[in-house]
Order: sequence, then C-alpha cells, then structure tokens
Amino acid sequence: MRKQGDKKAIKNIVQRNLRSEKRRNIMLVISIALASFLICFSGLIATSLLEVQKKQIQDTYEAVYMNVSEEKFLNLKEEVGFERVGQYYIVGDMPSSEKYTATYFYMNQPMLYMMRNQMGLSSGEVPKEENQIAVCRNWLEKYEKNKKIGDKITLSTEKLSGEYTISGILDMESSGETFPFLISWEKLKNYKEYDENSNMIYVHVKEKNATDIKEYCREIAEKYNLPVAFNNQYFRYVNRVISADQLGVLGIFIGLVFIGSYTVIKSIFQISIINNIRNYGQLRTIGATQKQVKNVVKREGRFLGFIGILFGIMLAMLCSLVILAKGVNITNYIACAIMTVIVCSIIVNVSIKKPVKIAMKVSPIEAVRVMITDNLKTTVQNKYRKFTPISLGIMNFKREPKKVWLYH
Repeated sequence: MRKQGDKKAIKNIVQRNLRSEKRRNIMLVISIALASFLICFSGLIATSLLEVQKKQIQDTYEAVYMNVSEEKFLNLKEEVGFERVGQYYIVGDMPSSEKYTATYFYMNQPMLYMMRNQMGLSSGEVPKEENQIAVCRNWLEKYEKNKKIGDKITLSTEKLSGEYTISGILDMESSGETFPFLISWEKLKNYKEYDENSNMIYVHVKEKNATDIKEYCREIAEKYNLPVAFNNQYFRYVNRVISADQLGVLGIFIGLVFIGSYTVIKSIFQISIINNIRNYGQLRTIGATQKQVKNVVKREGRFLGFIGILFGIMLAMLCSLVILAKGVNITNYIACAIMTVIVCSIIVNVSIKKPVKIAMKVSPIEAVRVMITDNLKTTVQNKYRKFTPISLGIMNFKREPKKVWLYH
C-alpha cells in the first residue's frame, strides 16, 4: 500500500512540475525532437535511396548481348537459364519536315517490361501491325493534341514516313525536339536498311547469385560467339558494401548529434533543478527519500523525452515521404523508428544522469537556506522600495479598506 501511495505522490509531483515549468518543457521537447529528427531522417533517406535503386534494377536485366542475329536470338530464347529475353533494335534518328527529330526503335514485350523504369506504355498496347505505332506523350501533346489511341497520324520524316495508327502512348522522357517512336516487328523486318545481325538482346537470369550470373552469361556468350556487357548498376547494388569512409562519416554524424543533444538537455535540466532546489529540499523535509527525488526527475525527463522522440520521428517520416515517396518501405520505416527510439532514449538517460545526482543531494537544510535567502531578498527589496503618495494610498487601502470608506 505504501509503495502505491509513493507512486501516486511522485506522479502528482511530476505533473505539478510539468505544469509549472512550461518554458523548460518546450525547450527540452524541441531539443530531443531535433536529435530524433536528425537520426531518423538520415536513416530513412539512406534506406529510401536503396529502395529506389532496388526497384530500378529488380526484375530487369543483368546482361546484354550485342550484334545478335535473328537465328541466335531464337537460340537465346531457348536457353533454360534465362527467365526473360528482350529484343531491342535502334533504327536511328530521322529529321522531320516539322522541325523535330523522330527516334525510331523496336522492342518486344519482354524488353519493354524490363525497361519499365525508363519507359512504358501509359495506355494502349505494343504495335503489332505494320502501320501501327506507339508515340511519345510529349510529341502528341505538342503536335497532335486532339489525337488518341486508334486515330491516324502522318509522320513526314526522311525515312519510315507515312500514315500510322496510334496503338499506344509511351510514357518516357524526350530530349528537346527529339521524340521516340516505337514501331512494330512487321515494320522493322520490311525496312530496307534493317540489319538482322545488329540486334541487342537483354536477358534476365533465373535466381542465381551475382558470381554465378556472370559466369553463366559468359558461357552463353562463348557458346554463340557473342560480345556481352553487364548491367553495372545491378551488380553494384547486389555487391554493395559499406566502405570505411562511409562508416566514418556515419560515426561522426551520430557522435555530433549525441554530444550536441547531451550538452543541451543536460544544461536545461541542470538549470531547472538549481532553480528548484527549494522544491526538492521541501520534498526531503516532508520525508521523501533520495530514491523518490531521483524518480521524480527521471519521470519528468522520460515523459518529455517520449514526446520529443515521437514528434521527431513523425516529422522525419513526413519529410521522407515528401522527398522520396518512391522509396517508401514499411519495414525500413519501422526499423528506423526503433533505432531512433533506442538511440534517443540513451541520449536522454545519459543527459539527465548528472542533474538527477544534483537533485538527490539536495538536503532539507539547503531548502531552508534558500528560503531564508529569498525572504531576505524580498525584505531588502521592500525596505528600499521607492514610495510615492499614490503607492502609499494604495497600500493604506489594501491594509484597511473599511476605514478608508468610513472617512469618505
């Protein structure tokens, strides 16, 4: 029963202190929130960038075979180690009479899927008939605003000019007045200047580790006597290792945040305790133990720490969502939040350690001394206060209001 009473008393004292120390509370919450924000935000940005990179290379391609004939392309499609085989052929840039340049190219469906992060069909489908074509959205908005899928357009380029039916709309970047146009296989194979030995074949290998993928792709290259190049972005990602320099920068950053936060939080708490020595001394006068005083200060620190950490994490997540929405991953967000709570909890507990010791050492005699000093200050201030007729009248009225009214 006594323990429950002690806990209730400590809770009441903490609540009273929190209500009376609003300025201190705001400063502490801001300091803790800033530390929490910096730690959580840096973690979220790092993991979000990795997530964006992962999405860019995941299920795309690992290797490219060049100068591939149609016959060898069919052979590559039969290889059991390949999950996906994409054909890509660049016809070239063709100037138009309308002062833009058309870049004609061909891709089969697997290739379009593997390149979905760089380009894709926002609507419609890949052209199949000879007179079908997929056009760039930017070109359509600039030169044929009223046209849509199924409508006919006329392209007046040096080669491959003529009337086409729009089969799809490409969602991809264009450079200045150069616009991409996706033609059909039927159109490509009937094009007089088509070189069937100049296809580029992109391959996505079935589940293997990075070393096995390279070995397998090289074996296939030797088998068909083909030059091969690898997707460096993919292998940089799968072989990513945190360098000593990166670890050093991370360590320095966390160290600076820790030292800065520790100094500010400790100073604010220490000043607050020195200013409230009388209160802690009064607690000792009425029988509070050092342990109970320690619990009062700790509970205040942990409560304010909880609010600051929560606010900092929420702000960091919001900023990360705005800056890198494509890198959102719930698991990473939870991990960063947990890491932030652990680190900031350590900062708060270490920061209030010295202020707690100061509060514990306050004795009842110290409280009495502070009270006497405060009273002396008040007496001296009253003794040397400047009096005026108005101030004397107010003092007299406050002392004997009834007597003043009777005389009048």
